[in-house]
Amino acid sequence: MTDVCGAITRKGGRCQNSRGTACPYHSDEERARAAAGSEPNAKGREDSPARRDAIAGRDLHEVAWRLLEDLLEDDRVDAARRASAGATLIRVVEALGEPPVSRERALAEIALRGMVMHGMPPRNAEEWALAEELFTPDAIAMFRTWEPGGEDAF
Repeated sequence: MTDVCGAITRKGGRCQNSRGTACPYHSDEERARAAAGSEPNAKGREDSPARRDAIAGRDLHEVAWRLLEDLLEDDRVDAARRASAGATLIRVVEALGEPPVSRERALAEIALRGMVMHGMPPRNAEEWALAEELFTPDAIAMFRTWEPGGEDAF
């Protein structure tokens, strides 16, 4: 007997069991689906530009979130495996910490912290808004008591 089962395995390959239709691991329905050309990754899943950009940009946060989204939408994987893989991806995202901020935001934060370190309060509405995100209400109240240094203070 030269027939093999041919059903799609959990790892995405083809079952090579030599019993063919008597394979104890796969049903007739699974073999029929495989014979009809229903490949595991052929479910209309294309690499989206956003996924390619996240990978090319080496943005691990974005890549992890995209993988989690794909995993949750994949109904071919049983619920227990999805839950396990999803939990692993969530642990990865948690271990990565906060996503990186933009370079402009990081520079603005550094400049503001430097000004405050030298006793100068924020100069404009944008700096005050950033200060309110970064510092405690008590610190903001203290900054408001400081005399403004203005542009010439630098």
